[in-house]
Amino acid sequence: MSLNLKQIRFADEYIRNGGNGTQAAIFAGYSPKTAAQQASRLLKDANVSEYIAQRQEEIDSVNIASLKEIQEFQKLRM
Repeated sequence: MSLNLKQIRFADEYIRNGGNGTQAAIFAGYSPKTAAQQASRLLKDANVSEYIAQRQEEIDSVNIASLKEIQEFQKLRM
């Protein structure tokens, strides 16, 4: 998977802003006039989609507490 800097910035911003492709494209440096079209094109790109999916998995795994973590937290609250 080989992405350029604009594609990475787009994908990271797309995840960060909750899925607004147009705003992510503008943030990444694409022209505001063509941002919606660029976002659509980028989201159809297999490499960009794969990068977004991988990053989302990484984020999800960090944000989900394990059963052991939950039990330890509950012990602290008692």
